[in-house]
Amino acid sequence: MNPINMNGYKNKKLREALRNFPWLRSIRRIIVKFYYQFRVSPVKRRSLKFLLKLVSKDRHAWLKSAVDTLMECEAQVFRFQSLYEQFPALKNIKGIKVVDESTMRKINRLYQAQFGMRKLENLNNRLSHYLECPFIVVPSVLEDLKN
Repeated sequence: MNPINMNGYKNKKLREALRNFPWLRSIRRIIVKFYYQFRVSPVKRRSLKFLLKLVSKDRHAWLKSAVDTLMECEAQVFRFQSLYEQFPALKNIKGIKVVDESTMRKINRLYQAQFGMRKLENLNNRLSHYLECPFIVVPSVLEDLKN
Protein backbone atom coordinates (compact mmCIF):
# COMPACT_ATOMS: atom_id res chain seq x y z
CA MET A 1 0.00 0.00 0.00
CA ASN A 2 1.16 3.51 -0.76
CA PRO A 3 2.49 5.00 2.51
CA ILE A 4 0.55 8.23 1.90
CA ASN A 5 -2.74 6.28 1.88
CA MET A 6 -2.10 4.45 5.15
CA ASN A 7 -4.22 5.32 8.15
CA GLY A 8 -3.12 4.92 11.79
CA TYR A 9 -4.47 1.39 12.15
CA LYS A 10 -2.72 0.10 9.02
CA ASN A 11 0.48 1.86 9.99
CA LYS A 12 0.37 0.17 13.41
CA LYS A 13 -0.22 -3.24 11.81
CA LEU A 14 2.68 -2.63 9.43
CA ARG A 15 4.98 -1.79 12.34
CA GLU A 16 3.95 -5.01 14.11
CA ALA A 17 4.55 -7.07 10.96
CA LEU A 18 7.97 -5.48 10.45
CA ARG A 19 8.85 -6.24 14.07
CA ASN A 20 7.78 -9.89 13.68
CA PHE A 21 9.28 -10.33 10.19
CA PRO A 22 12.38 -8.12 9.94
CA TRP A 23 13.28 -9.55 6.51
CA LEU A 24 10.31 -7.58 5.11
CA ARG A 25 12.08 -4.25 5.77
CA SER A 26 14.23 -4.43 2.64
CA ILE A 27 11.18 -5.28 0.52
CA ARG A 28 9.23 -2.40 2.07
CA ARG A 29 12.05 0.07 1.29
CA ILE A 30 11.93 -0.92 -2.38
CA ILE A 31 8.14 -0.63 -2.53
CA VAL A 32 8.21 2.80 -0.86
CA LYS A 33 10.88 3.92 -3.32
CA PHE A 34 8.62 2.72 -6.17
CA TYR A 35 5.66 4.73 -4.86
CA TYR A 36 7.92 7.76 -4.43
CA GLN A 37 8.67 7.71 -8.17
CA PHE A 38 5.04 8.71 -8.84
CA ARG A 39 5.42 11.91 -6.79
CA VAL A 40 8.72 13.04 -8.27
CA SER A 41 8.94 15.18 -11.39
CA PRO A 42 9.95 13.32 -14.57
CA VAL A 43 13.35 15.02 -14.51
CA LYS A 44 14.20 13.70 -11.03
CA ARG A 45 12.68 10.24 -11.48
CA ARG A 46 15.11 7.31 -11.36
CA SER A 47 15.09 4.20 -13.49
CA LEU A 48 13.00 1.32 -12.16
CA LYS A 49 16.04 -0.99 -12.16
CA PHE A 50 16.05 -0.85 -8.35
CA LEU A 51 13.05 -3.23 -8.53
CA LEU A 52 15.45 -6.00 -9.57
CA LYS A 53 16.48 -6.23 -5.90
CA LEU A 54 13.06 -7.84 -5.28
CA VAL A 55 13.88 -10.70 -7.63
CA SER A 56 16.00 -13.63 -6.50
CA LYS A 57 16.18 -17.32 -7.35
CA ASP A 58 13.75 -18.33 -4.61
CA ARG A 59 11.08 -15.78 -5.61
CA HIS A 60 8.03 -16.63 -7.70
CA ALA A 61 8.58 -16.52 -11.49
CA TRP A 62 5.63 -14.16 -11.90
CA LEU A 63 7.39 -11.58 -9.75
CA LYS A 64 10.33 -11.53 -12.17
CA SER A 65 7.89 -11.23 -15.07
CA ALA A 66 6.06 -8.34 -13.35
CA VAL A 67 9.31 -6.50 -12.61
CA ASP A 68 10.52 -7.01 -16.19
CA THR A 69 7.21 -5.68 -17.52
CA LEU A 70 7.39 -2.60 -15.29
CA MET A 71 10.92 -1.88 -16.45
CA GLU A 72 10.06 -2.38 -20.15
CA CYS A 73 6.92 -0.25 -19.95
CA GLU A 74 8.35 2.43 -17.68
CA ALA A 75 7.39 5.22 -20.09
CA GLN A 76 3.77 4.04 -20.15
CA VAL A 77 3.63 3.69 -16.35
CA PHE A 78 4.55 7.35 -15.91
CA ARG A 79 2.75 8.66 -19.01
CA PHE A 80 0.20 10.46 -16.83
CA GLN A 81 2.90 13.02 -16.02
CA SER A 82 3.27 13.99 -19.68
CA LEU A 83 -0.52 14.14 -19.97
CA TYR A 84 -0.52 16.89 -17.35
CA GLU A 85 1.73 19.01 -19.56
CA GLN A 86 -0.56 18.54 -22.57
CA PHE A 87 -3.84 18.85 -20.63
CA PRO A 88 -3.33 20.93 -17.45
CA ALA A 89 -7.04 20.65 -16.56
CA LEU A 90 -6.53 16.94 -15.78
CA LYS A 91 -3.97 17.62 -13.04
CA ASN A 92 -6.40 17.24 -10.12
CA ILE A 93 -8.17 14.16 -11.50
CA LYS A 94 -6.92 11.18 -9.52
CA GLY A 95 -8.41 8.63 -11.95
CA ILE A 96 -5.67 9.35 -14.49
CA LYS A 97 -3.16 7.46 -12.33
CA VAL A 98 -5.46 4.71 -11.08
CA VAL A 99 -7.12 1.86 -12.96
CA ASP A 100 -9.33 -0.13 -10.66
CA GLU A 101 -9.66 -3.89 -10.86
CA SER A 102 -13.31 -3.92 -11.95
CA THR A 103 -12.48 -1.73 -14.95
CA MET A 104 -9.63 -4.04 -15.92
CA ARG A 105 -11.96 -7.06 -15.69
CA LYS A 106 -14.43 -5.31 -18.02
CA ILE A 107 -11.66 -4.54 -20.51
CA ASN A 108 -10.39 -8.13 -20.37
CA ARG A 109 -13.90 -9.47 -20.97
CA LEU A 110 -14.32 -7.13 -23.91
CA TYR A 111 -10.96 -8.14 -25.31
CA GLN A 112 -11.68 -11.84 -24.95
CA ALA A 113 -15.11 -11.56 -26.56
CA GLN A 114 -13.81 -9.20 -29.29
CA PHE A 115 -17.13 -7.42 -29.74
CA GLY A 116 -16.37 -6.46 -33.34
CA MET A 117 -13.24 -4.58 -32.32
CA ARG A 118 -11.20 -5.35 -35.35
CA LYS A 119 -11.04 -1.66 -36.29
CA LEU A 120 -9.72 1.11 -34.06
CA GLU A 121 -12.93 3.14 -34.47
CA ASN A 122 -15.07 0.25 -33.22
CA LEU A 123 -12.69 -0.33 -30.32
CA ASN A 124 -12.81 3.32 -29.29
CA ASN A 125 -16.62 3.59 -29.61
CA ARG A 126 -17.40 0.36 -27.79
CA LEU A 127 -14.96 0.90 -24.94
CA SER A 128 -16.00 4.50 -24.33
CA HIS A 129 -19.66 3.41 -24.30
CA TYR A 130 -19.04 0.31 -22.17
CA LEU A 131 -16.84 2.07 -19.62
CA GLU A 132 -18.97 5.23 -19.70
CA CYS A 133 -15.92 7.46 -19.98
CA PRO A 134 -13.65 8.86 -22.68
CA PHE A 135 -11.17 6.37 -24.05
CA ILE A 136 -7.73 7.67 -25.04
CA VAL A 137 -5.55 5.60 -27.38
CA VAL A 138 -1.86 6.23 -26.74
CA PRO A 139 0.17 7.25 -29.83
CA SER A 140 2.63 4.38 -29.29
CA VAL A 141 -0.27 1.90 -29.54
CA LEU A 142 -1.38 3.52 -32.80
CA GLU A 143 2.17 3.09 -34.15
CA ASP A 144 2.17 -0.58 -33.11
CA LEU A 145 -1.17 -1.13 -34.82
CA LYS A 146 0.12 0.40 -38.06
CA ASN A 147 3.13 -1.89 -38.00
